[in-house]
Amino acid sequence: MKNLTIIDIAREAEVSIKTVSRVLNHENGVGADTRARVQAIIEFAWLQAECGGALLAWLAQLSGRADDLQ
Repeated sequence: MKNLTIIDIAREAEVSIKTVSRVLNHENGVGADTRARVQAIIEFAWLQAECGGALLAWLAQLSGRADDLQ
């Protein structure tokens, strides 16, 4: 898996690169929903990188969302 760039995160979250930068730098000017969406993408990518996806697959099975990972 390749490392995500700020551009990848912005594209996935459907926000601007500046918005991702604001989230990463804990700046004001980002709505709570948008901030949560960007942070979730970053955390998901971190978990995939750290666990090789194994933990995510296990958690998805526990929550009944295993199909979402395919």
